[in-house]
Amino acid sequence: MKAMTFVSVNAKIVSDTTGAVMEVPVLLTPEGVLGPLLDYCLARSHNRSLSWMKKIVLAVTLFLRYVKANPNEPDSYRLFQNFAQRLYSGTFDHATGLDPSNLCWQPYSINNAGDIIHRLSEFFSWLGEVRPEAKNINPRYAGDAFDRKMDEIAYLYRREKAFLGHGWAANPGPHQTGYRTRRKMTPRVAQSEPPAFPDDRFEEFLLRGFKVAGKHDYRGMLITLLLHGGGLRVSEPFHLYLMVDPLVKTV
Repeated sequence: MKAMTFVSVNAKIVSDTTGAVMEVPVLLTPEGVLGPLLDYCLARSHNRSLSWMKKIVLAVTLFLRYVKANPNEPDSYRLFQNFAQRLYSGTFDHATGLDPSNLCWQPYSINNAGDIIHRLSEFFSWLGEVRPEAKNINPRYAGDAFDRKMDEIAYLYRREKAFLGHGWAANPGPHQTGYRTRRKMTPRVAQSEPPAFPDDRFEEFLLRGFKVAGKHDYRGMLITLLLHGGGLRVSEPFHLYLMVDPLVKTV
C-alpha cells in the first residue's frame, strides 16, 4: 500500500484588511491545505495557543492516516470507533507481530489516547455546525432510559458539587449528553494515609524540639498541642491572641 503523505507546517494568515497576521499550523495533504481544519484553528486562534493547535493537527493527521488505511469502511461512526480502539491497542497483530495496515502504531497511553479522541470529537462537533454530515462521525448519543437516567444523575451530582452549581439548569439538556465513543477512564487509585509525624516520638518532639538555649518555647508547644490534639487547622492559631485584664496584678 502506498503511504499517504501528510505534512504539518506553520502558516501566516491574513484574514482581513487590517493586515494583522496570525500564525497557525496547517495540514498539507496531496490535495492541498485541509480547509476545515484551518478554519477551525482560525476560529479558535483568539483563545487557544499554538501548542493546542498543533495537537489538534496531529490528532487529525492520525485519523486521516487511519481512514486511508481502511478505505472499505463506509460507516463513519464505526470508522471513528475502530480508530479510537487502535489508539489504545496499537495496530500490530499480537499473535503474528505483523501490521497489514502499515500504520505501525504502538499503543498510546490512556491519557494521550483520550486527549486525541476528545480533540477530534470537539473538532467534528464544531465542523458539524457547518457541515451536518460531520456530526455522524462521533455523534452525541441519546441512549435508552437507563443511559439517560445515569447521565442525569451524574449531571445533578456535578451540579451539587460545583461552586456555582445553583446557576446550572435543573436538568441536563442535549448538550450535556456524552459522545458515543469516549475516552477510556483512568483507574482511580485509593488514597493512602497522609504523611504524619510518628506518634511514638511526639513527646520527644514536644519536649526537645522546642528547646533553644536551654529554654522552652511554650507558645510553640501550646500551638503544637492544639494542632495535634485539638483538631485546629494550620491557619487557626493565627487568630489566637492574649487578652490581659488591667485589673489583675501580674507577678
